[in-house]
Amino acid sequence: MVQDHPVWDWAERIKGVGLTSVGRLIGKTDITRLETVSAMWAHCGFGMYKDGTRQRKRKGEKIDYDPSLQSSCVVLAESLVKQKDTYYQYYLGQREINSELKAAWSHNRSYRHMIKLFLSHFWQVWREAEGLPAPSPYAFAILKHPEGHLIDPWAMVRGGKPD
Repeated sequence: MVQDHPVWDWAERIKGVGLTSVGRLIGKTDITRLETVSAMWAHCGFGMYKDGTRQRKRKGEKIDYDPSLQSSCVVLAESLVKQKDTYYQYYLGQREINSELKAAWSHNRSYRHMIKLFLSHFWQVWREAEGLPAPSPYAFAILKHPEGHLIDPWAMVRGGKPD
């Protein structure tokens, strides 16, 4: 079933991404309800709260994400790092940017950024394949960050975009 899914054409070209990891993401996600990439991040447990803190469990409050989906994303990220391919290179770049932090903090922040980049690409490819609008991320659409900084999902795969 995963091989017949429209996102698989993109995902199978990434070292470290397999049928099981993609199946877990697909099975727990209703792409029609996630209209922005930040909604995808929040659904997976990698969003941000309005006070600027990252999404996490808080004592006495219900969690607002799927913890098993968050766990699946972490397992997928481990696989991406072990394969040392394009997402790992992005991770290393983030480590360099965050080098002034303590080593563990730098790792955690860079790891989180890598996961969020993968999820944003996954969301974009899936939305486009389904014919749904996939607006640019907030930083580019609203804050007007330079378009050259936006990483295309197909730039992260082996062999580029198919014809």
